[in-house]
Amino acid sequence: ALVYSMWRRVWAQNGSNITKEQNFKPLIEGDNVISLLRSENFIQIASCIIRKSWLETVGGFNEAHQLIEDVDLFLRLAMEGACFTRVSTNAPQFTYNQRIGSLSNDGANRKLFIDSCVRNARMVEDYWKKEKQEINEAMRTVLVNVYSNALRYYAGCDVSTFESLCRRLLVLSPKYQPAGGLPKYLTPLIGYPNAELLSARLRKIMGRKVV
Repeated sequence: ALVYSMWRRVWAQNGSNITKEQNFKPLIEGDNVISLLRSENFIQIASCIIRKSWLETVGGFNEAHQLIEDVDLFLRLAMEGACFTRVSTNAPQFTYNQRIGSLSNDGANRKLFIDSCVRNARMVEDYWKKEKQEINEAMRTVLVNVYSNALRYYAGCDVSTFESLCRRLLVLSPKYQPAGGLPKYLTPLIGYPNAELLSARLRKIMGRKVV
């Protein structure tokens, strides 16, 4: 249904003429849906070929989405049972030039990007609950990872969304314990939601990241 390969990202460092590059080697294996939710397995859309009949099966791109609509497409393909095959190469077969001010690299779109990540994860969670009738440990782990990363952001700018998503995370993992940072030490004392919100307030007061 879909073949993909290694790809490269190139970008200018701090607005200078000096460029940096990074190679990505996504590996979709085992449970394809779980693999696709892991950030290290992001497939750049131009580094893959999708069979037309499969695009028609899932209805193509959802044009209502502005960011990471490609991930949404890949997830829907995986949920329909599409096979993902990696082409072995010695070098990237596609280079993505990430420009300053591009939609995916614009700080003003940070919330939209986070919202989109959560949207995709919620779609998958709802699918698993409906079709699989269960959330196993591997599913729970990847969902909690997406939600917890988003919650750190929401705690500092959107308390309503934070509270809603936090409830969802705690249903999945009632004893959730952050792996690091200040919330890791505060959670046993005041609970995870309060720990994350307090950490966000401290970041604002101190004007820098609180470790």
